Amino acid sequence: MTQHAKKVIHNTAFLYGKLIFSAAVTLYSTRLLLNSLGIADFGIYNLIAGVILMLTFINGAMTITTQRYLSFHLGGGDLQQLNKIFNSSVSIHFLISMGIVLLLESLSFWLLHGFLHIPADRISDAAWCYHLMVISTFFTINAVPYDALINAKEDMRFDAIIGMAESLLKFVAAYSIAFFDSHKLIVYSTGVVITTILIRVVKSLWCRLKYRESALSFRWLKEGYLFREMLSYASWNLFGSICYVASSQGIAIVLNRFLGVGINGTYAIAQQMNAQLQSFSVIIGKALNPQIVKSEGFGDRPRMTRLALLSSKSSTFLLLFIVVPLVAEMNGVLTIWLAQVPPQAAVFCTIILVNALINQLSTGIKSAVQATGNIKLYQSVVGTTVMLIVPIAYLLLHLGASVFHVLLASTAMEIISLSLRLSICRRISGISYARFLNDVLAKVILVAVLPILTVIIWQSTVAFSIFRMVGTVVLHTLVLLTSIYLVGMTSNEKTWVTMAIKKIKGKKIKLSV
Repeated sequence: MTQHAKKVIHNTAFLYGKLIFSAAVTLYSTRLLLNSLGIADFGIYNLIAGVILMLTFINGAMTITTQRYLSFHLGGGDLQQLNKIFNSSVSIHFLISMGIVLLLESLSFWLLHGFLHIPADRISDAAWCYHLMVISTFFTINAVPYDALINAKEDMRFDAIIGMAESLLKFVAAYSIAFFDSHKLIVYSTGVVITTILIRVVKSLWCRLKYRESALSFRWLKEGYLFREMLSYASWNLFGSICYVASSQGIAIVLNRFLGVGINGTYAIAQQMNAQLQSFSVIIGKALNPQIVKSEGFGDRPRMTRLALLSSKSSTFLLLFIVVPLVAEMNGVLTIWLAQVPPQAAVFCTIILVNALINQLSTGIKSAVQATGNIKLYQSVVGTTVMLIVPIAYLLLHLGASVFHVLLASTAMEIISLSLRLSICRRISGISYARFLNDVLAKVILVAVLPILTVIIWQSTVAFSIFRMVGTVVLHTLVLLTSIYLVGMTSNEKTWVTMAIKKIKGKKIKLSV
């Protein structure tokens, strides 16, 4: 097994441990918040704070800018160039954070007192929540260069530790609101802000102590070419990220305009489930992305495209482990998770998870485009297309359509976006339609058929119970693992897996001796 393969496996293990812990803590925190706030206040929180908290998605997307430049130049070992890149990134993200803070604050009165439908007796708490989340946004965006450096260095052990700490601190914030009789939105929002600032400080201290590239020295900004180049790259990534946030939160706002805050609580639950699902699915991508960019930096385009397709296929396989059992047992899962299940929550969650699966098929395609550095066409076309769901949703509801039709329209837009990503990536990186269909889509479909049929047969013969839910998970997992190994893997991938298993067994034998 190569050193690169070992690093990917180790990093994947760290990230998986982090995400299992974080998902469990976050999902239970959602239960606590829903019980303590009630469906109306929970909807208000996710409507107001969700617009800003979704900037964590922007945080992840913007991390790609710095990570791309750092990973691209890491092979050369030029410390000065890496330091220039880091300091340019710090300056760029400070400017972006200030711009977003000014924009959000200038819109606050109009959003809170005019556009959004918030009950009059909740306006004060909602306003405090909004302003606190703006503070959180500032520190979240300014943490991007440090996140990027940690990812570029493939320091996933620290990433796992700090991620679990962040989830635990937010759980404490959610748990603490039960001890307050009023202003619970403000209490929880304050806890989120404190957590964000603490995590930001720890990340910057870690990078400063461990990586010489993180030394702050703005004299490099006199060489404006790098700053301008990275600013342009970051701006297009920011545009794409804002389009995704606008599509998600734009639908929430449209639903609020037509159906009130109650439907926002239901939509927020589906988004919470989707967020945790996405966290699991990006594990492979996060472990492979530095290698994808480094391969392009070394001029090894064949390896870059091979890893990009592997990222798409593997991360979609990971998603299948969770999506199929969740969809099959959605009503039972929601009852156990939330106790009080809002109306239509199962439909919301099911369609949004299917959308996530479609989106995941192109995760490696996105990485391939980012690695080339030629992102203007990709972000402008795909971002604009994704954002079209907002006016479409408004038009559908205005014409009297149901929420179900809006969700189906979002699925259609995901399919169109996938087609556009493939078309643009073909032009930029040379990954053909035929290769994607053969190496990714066909593999995923073939792998998924048998596990889905197994679950359908199992559920048709066993009445609903905890036993059936456990059986669904176990049967699906075993059949999917077998299907992935027999149908979804190439001979080289099977060899890597076999060698990894032998290595793990060898370590166990040594320990027992």
